[in-house]
Amino acid sequence: MRAPFLELREKIGQFRDGVDSSLVALQNGLRQRTEASLAREVLELLLDAFHVVSKVGNLIKELPNVPADESNGEVNAVEKSPLSNGTSPQHLETGTNERETQSLLLERIASEMNRLKFYIARAQDLPFIQNLEKRI
Repeated sequence: MRAPFLELREKIGQFRDGVDSSLVALQNGLRQRTEASLAREVLELLLDAFHVVSKVGNLIKELPNVPADESNGEVNAVEKSPLSNGTSPQHLETGTNERETQSLLLERIASEMNRLKFYIARAQDLPFIQNLEKRI
């Protein structure tokens, strides 16, 4: 009578061992997936930070080199000219367009710098960000 119980106990023990090994394998897989997900998140953060730094650099290069004093001086010279009525529509439009363009670029640069500050705050301790801060 004991033999069938011992046999059943042995089968249950083998099944339990199989389930335990499957559970360990699943837990290891989940742990690896979590680690990979965290690593991917950090990598995406670093890539985004690098792209923002590059974008800010390109936007700064796009800024037109128009000194504000020089454009005001030209407008004043036109206003003082005895042959004009005080305004030059073409020049005023050009100056306005340049200033609008410069203003839009400065707004974009400010926006990108805010994004960059966010990325730096999230990954401040990473060596890549510390090296990138030198470029900023």
